[in-house]
Amino acid sequence: MKTICSLRWRIVTSLLALSAIAVSASVSFAADAVALPPAADLEFQVDYYVKELAKDLEDLSSSKDFAADSSVLSREGNALILVSLAIGLSEEESKYKAAAPSIVKAAKDVAAAKDLAGAKAAVEALNKSLTAKSDEKLEWKKVAAMSPTMKLAVPRINTSMTRYVRIERALKTGINNVKGGTAALAALSQGLGPNFDETQKPDQKDKWLELLYDFRDAALKANAAAHGFEKGDVKFADFKKSISEMKESCEKCHAVFAEGTVSVE
Repeated sequence: MKTICSLRWRIVTSLLALSAIAVSASVSFAADAVALPPAADLEFQVDYYVKELAKDLEDLSSSKDFAADSSVLSREGNALILVSLAIGLSEEESKYKAAAPSIVKAAKDVAAAKDLAGAKAAVEALNKSLTAKSDEKLEWKKVAAMSPTMKLAVPRINTSMTRYVRIERALKTGINNVKGGTAALAALSQGLGPNFDETQKPDQKDKWLELLYDFRDAALKANAAAHGFEKGDVKFADFKKSISEMKESCEKCHAVFAEGTVSVE
């Protein structure tokens, strides 16, 4: 398995290659030298999931089969857990940093809701958690479920970005969505490291971490490229290349651990 130091160096050199992207878009590091995307992008994604959950509740309120339709709660909830975890462990200050432990707990309850009443209560508690302050220490340990994150949340993020990455005009319109989406992918892949025992090959922990963190690095590079494109430092073709590299990284992991691929084109 690659060392943390080599991972950090590879990310730094990759970002430098992206035409001197501004510091505000660069990777920050948590206390244990984990590479993370800009906190502002993660905040955007938190707000996105809160809005999505409000829509989910509306849809579930008219659902005739809560159990069959409630996978959206697990999808949004587990993704929110890992995005909030990354915010809490980032060295960057942000509006949700102090609330991160509370958001993680609330998002777990959202993901675990068993009925409509429970879902409404969990989402209400989540909304309140956004302004909470907690001194609880967060760690890079297993906090989210693998299946809904990888099978539901990741494809959802990829699909939501697809319409913005095909042509330059669309990227300019949806740049915040792409920055948030790539940041979320980096946070999710970082956060799922401890879930190696939930893969189809739990005995291949080192390979899992290698491929998972390679994908994290690719998502970070795509995130930096999006920032660079927004500032005029990165050409659209180079941004597209970073998206292709992220897709290739995902396919390499699927080739070892599961069938399937991402849908970003």
